Amino acid sequence: MSRFRIPWKTLISLLLVAGLCLLPALSSLADEPLSFKDGQAAFERGEFKSALHIFQQLVGKNPGDPELDFLLGRSAFQSGDYETAVFAFERVLMARPEADRVRLEMGRSFFELGELESARDSFQTVLDHNPPVNVSANIERYLLRIDKASLPYRFSGLLSLALSYDNNVHYSPIEEQIQGVDGIITLDKETATPQEDLISQNTLALNHLYRQHPQLPGWMTGLVLYNAIYFEEQNLNLSMLGINTGPIWQQGAWQGKLQGSYNYLTLDDAHYLTTAGIELEETWQRDAGFGVGLLGSMTILDYEIVERQAQQYRMLIKPTWAWQNSRLSSNFGVELSDARDNQHSYQRFLLKISWERKIPWQMILSLGGRWQDSAYKDEAPLFGKKRHDVLGEASLGLSRVVWSKPIDNRQLRALLNFVVSDASSNIDLYQYDKQVLSFSLSYLF
Repeated sequence: MSRFRIPWKTLISLLLVAGLCLLPALSSLADEPLSFKDGQAAFERGEFKSALHIFQQLVGKNPGDPELDFLLGRSAFQSGDYETAVFAFERVLMARPEADRVRLEMGRSFFELGELESARDSFQTVLDHNPPVNVSANIERYLLRIDKASLPYRFSGLLSLALSYDNNVHYSPIEEQIQGVDGIITLDKETATPQEDLISQNTLALNHLYRQHPQLPGWMTGLVLYNAIYFEEQNLNLSMLGINTGPIWQQGAWQGKLQGSYNYLTLDDAHYLTTAGIELEETWQRDAGFGVGLLGSMTILDYEIVERQAQQYRMLIKPTWAWQNSRLSSNFGVELSDARDNQHSYQRFLLKISWERKIPWQMILSLGGRWQDSAYKDEAPLFGKKRHDVLGEASLGLSRVVWSKPIDNRQLRALLNFVVSDASSNIDLYQYDKQVLSFSLSYLF
């Protein structure tokens, strides 16, 4: 039975003819003009960058259309391009000076740009026209925030009370008997098997910012008081006093801060650790949907145990993405510790990811993961080998604002969080499992 074959020259000719026939159709598809409905649909889907691109093209072809300019301004605002938003709203007001809704949106754009007096003028003009009650309340909140932002001194803080259940407070290893250089080591009662306990954790953080104008450099100082009180294992009670201070600055999409820090920690009412360090962080916010930060720090660790005293260096990259009702943040990098005794010196790779999403009942669902790989410099004499650990963590959280006063940014937030940890190591002593369930109430002011 003979097989029917098409000569390759004939096949190429057919393909060329088909392509020439389809070219006009493809060309018409490529050149199909964008419409107002396309931009409106993209905006309603939350695709603000696409909407902004569409409206910019339409405004270029049809200048002077107030409706186009208004949606262009709103798309730009939602994309974080506040300057474009202001220009678009100004064009609308030139044609329709009585459009208070547009003036309100322009005031919000001025506020985000840090042009507080221009924002105040826009809001006050709308307020003078007796808008609906809900609009008036919103404007009053903005005016109060402008008044606060206009002051050179600003205070903020947090008070958090938490109760946690921990099923392995001593980080006890999976096995009670550990292989050492000289044979089997049997652990004592306290650390031989995992001990569970309830922990009361209390945090007070106070921040002070001095800055003459939002666009000018300022100086930020923070104070943190923290303690963890164990119901049974009271030898683990921990307290910390922390202070940080240094300049902050902002220029366009760039923000930065340089902070010096000092922390003093006690364990079971005795000095455990003192740290002193410096941290530099620079953040670039492309728009409302994406930003990235770069952090570098150097810290001196002064442990009560002399052999563990060290200098620690850290470098992190911190990208964030936001879309619709979700936010994804991460940081990854490296940490180096140069200890007095090299068995405690290490190189550590870090990765942390957190995803948050608004869900029904005004709640926020959060999922997180953390991974770190630590390789130590010298052998641990007791075990005759260099330690190498890998830690993995997964977390699940639910939070909700149970009370708020938006006019001065005060709120009470509840958080339920569950964390599972698994540590593996080439030294059995450092292999453990751990689960922590915590509930906290935090008052932000």
